[in-house]
Amino acid sequence: TDSMFLAAAKTLAAMVGEQELEVGALYPRLTQIRDISAAIAVAVWEVAWSEGNAKRKVPDNPIKFVKEKMYLPDYPTYKPA
Repeated sequence: TDSMFLAAAKTLAAMVGEQELEVGALYPRLTQIRDISAAIAVAVWEVAWSEGNAKRKVPDNPIKFVKEKMYLPDYPTYKPA
């Protein structure tokens, strides 16, 4: 919904730090992508729940819940035979 999109945009904007703003950056550093993604997911989830568009209630610790469900691109290192 529009309100979920707005919640995502506001959350992203709030995560741009003073240092990024001082150098003219519009977005936070990519090194924070997992934290940013989790915060946006929670913000959208909260709006979806409040509008009746989510089936699962937001848990007590939503950031922890979302981070536990996130894909972790951790690949094993292979050595040549």
